[in-house]
Amino acid sequence: MWWPRPWLRTPTASEQLGRAPGFSRAKIEGKSFVFTGFRNKEWEKIIESLGGIVSGSVSKKTSYVIAKDDSGTNAKVQKAKDLGISIIREDAFEKYFSA
Repeated sequence: MWWPRPWLRTPTASEQLGRAPGFSRAKIEGKSFVFTGFRNKEWEKIIESLGGIVSGSVSKKTSYVIAKDDSGTNAKVQKAKDLGISIIREDAFEKYFSA
């Protein structure tokens, strides 16, 4: 998209993520992510561009579950808890690149 004054436009989430100190190829590369309770295609693209893997189901190979709600009523969240997989709430995950 062309902007007459590029310094006035709001950066996309992927641009913000690329500058965020918490995200780097080293921290994402080779890790497996599962989204549950919501889907964010832009975040999925970002994870994949940094060498991560986005999966639709939780398994012992899953590194992180990104959940809308981590209360445990969701089957994917419950399985992640049973397997000892880290669960990150959607709002906490978003904070990494919205700063």
